[in-house]
Amino acid sequence: MEMPIAKDGSRYVITFTDDYSRGSWAYPMRWKHEALQKFRQFEAWVYRQFGAQIK
Repeated sequence: MEMPIAKDGSRYVITFTDDYSRGSWAYPMRWKHEALQKFRQFEAWVYRQFGAQIK
């Protein structure tokens, strides 16, 4: 079964979950190779918002 394509062209979604708070964040992706870029964006956002680094 093929994934439906979103209006912005996204076909995949990557999610990040905080083990402590159980908070989840989702980022749409057009291609799978964007996963590392999305992780780096999320990591930078966590550092700016909370002053913490991801382990």
